[in-house]
Amino acid sequence: MDFTPEETILQSIISARKWISAQDTLKAGLRWIFYNQTGQIRKGSEVHEYVSSPLMAEVLACKAMLRNALSSNIENLRVFGIVSNIKSLSDLFNSISFFFSRSKNV
Repeated sequence: MDFTPEETILQSIISARKWISAQDTLKAGLRWIFYNQTGQIRKGSEVHEYVSSPLMAEVLACKAMLRNALSSNIENLRVFGIVSNIKSLSDLFNSISFFFSRSKNV
């Protein structure tokens, strides 16, 4: 999906203002968009309060995206952006481990 330069600038200004106002409140705005081969099929957003870090915001965004994919009956999913963001943020730690277990994640 292509955006005009005007749309890009407007969205950047809106996002920057939201980010600035959220810095004092520890709020995190989460947003996701699902696409298929023909275009956008669903989008959503949530606001969470008392989010302690950018890494926690990424975790909450990933959880919300997966929950919404399931409720939308989306069976095949490719994730872009989040994994590289988590990777770059996790590089700030001396040690970090990720565990994925479907049976224990309830």
